Amino acid sequence: MIRFPKKMSVFLIAYLVVAVVFFLLVPAQYPTSYDAAIRDKIDRLEKIGSPKIILVGNSNLTFGIVSEEIEKAIGMPVVNLGFNKGFGNIFNENMAKRNICEGDLVIICHNNFNDEGKMFYRDEFWFTMENHFDLWDIPGIYGILENAYNLPWYMLKATMHYISGRQNDIYRYYRDDLNEYGDFKPEVHASVDPNMYNNPNKVKMPSISETCVKRINALNRYCKERGATLLIAGFPIADEEDRPADEAYDKFQAELERRMECPVISTYTDYIFPVEYFHELALHLTDKGALLRTGQLIKDLTSRSEERRVGKECR
Repeated sequence: MIRFPKKMSVFLIAYLVVAVVFFLLVPAQYPTSYDAAIRDKIDRLEKIGSPKIILVGNSNLTFGIVSEEIEKAIGMPVVNLGFNKGFGNIFNENMAKRNICEGDLVIICHNNFNDEGKMFYRDEFWFTMENHFDLWDIPGIYGILENAYNLPWYMLKATMHYISGRQNDIYRYYRDDLNEYGDFKPEVHASVDPNMYNNPNKVKMPSISETCVKRINALNRYCKERGATLLIAGFPIADEEDRPADEAYDKFQAELERRMECPVISTYTDYIFPVEYFHELALHLTDKGALLRTGQLIKDLTSRSEERRVGKECR
């Protein structure tokens, strides 16, 4: 009973030493991958002035927003923090907290609100974090520890790549495919094949968990303390034959509005688009689909601004 903790302690210390030595000796090996664009997104978030618009969510934003159009319509600089769905809602929200300032609009575009505060990483975690220690506060200590088990796999692959000197990418998309806003570049977006649409899991009805509600309400208070405004907006929904009925989305929205302390500015059924505007997955839009979705978000934002202006005049 006594020897096991000692052995475990020795193993953990050795593991830590090997990891420290690795990160000191082996430079980042995946600087051109799609997920490496997180560095550019964070850099823009921290450098552009306020007030600004911060878009928070998964790849439905990267593949589905034209930030420049929003910037022109609303008159505020935009940063698209849309990131890998596999990292979870909480990771995407933590990204935004790196620089929320007075006057900012923080817009959450989650496609589901049923998470339990966990970060559902896969192998991408270390291929994204690597030795970029300035980003490790996003997952935090718990996120780091949760992914300690797959660190050896990353270290092995990165070491082999470092020794061989090969170019290393793990996705079919690249960091350079994204523009300065964090969107896919128009020429890249226009080149996707709509016939690639493949959604084996079908369109599912979003749901809401108490954990997620409490976390987003806490984020709402965090934003208010900094003079910023948190909003919830719609996500793209593929109009498949067997998708949930409009009434189900209306019911979901009503519950979301009841439980969230921040405004829900979208009508979710406004974000139901024909299947031909999607590619690969049910959340990824073509260039034409991205323009439609962007136009709808602009309508939601301008309608809200008009309501606030009229409200002030009435008072």
